[in-house]
Amino acid sequence: MIARNKHVKLINLQENKGKAYAMAEGLKEAKGEFCLFIDGDLVNLKSTHIINLIKPLLINQEIMTVAKLVNGRLSTDIAQSLNTKYSGQRAAKKEIFIKIFKTIKNIGKVKYGIENIITDRSKNFKIGIYFVEWDGVSQSLKEEKWGLITGFVRRIRMYISMNLGHLRNIFYNLSKKIHYKRGL
Repeated sequence: MIARNKHVKLINLQENKGKAYAMAEGLKEAKGEFCLFIDGDLVNLKSTHIINLIKPLLINQEIMTVAKLVNGRLSTDIAQSLNTKYSGQRAAKKEIFIKIFKTIKNIGKVKYGIENIITDRSKNFKIGIYFVEWDGVSQSLKEEKWGLITGFVRRIRMYISMNLGHLRNIFYNLSKKIHYKRGL
């Protein structure tokens, strides 16, 4: 594994509890001022892409940068153009992620909905989202990794999880309004 050779601390989770849970565990272990989350199945990722994602944070630390994959695979480009909220490639100050993750109940059930939740709840904390284009970067398809049938089923489950993130945000925002109106 490349990360092992670069003196990166790897966290091995005993059980797969989904992407959101893994991110939360990584956040607990993070030691730096900033956190960077990147999906593990990216294709053609270069160090310049990472640098371009981090640079805006050096100018304005009250934003979150989110990578938009462009000019890669057609399937990735279409998915990204339909909804950039789902990008797993993002960076911000660690304290921003901590604030957001504290608002999430049952993190193990969130799975792929985490990107939508992070983007939406950033607005609640008045954190601006700054999009950075990653030219030529794309992702491996689930159908390539798992085979046609299993990959397709996993893709459908991922899309359902993503959309459940929308529902979680709706209920979260409604509960905040109800508490505010009641003076709680």
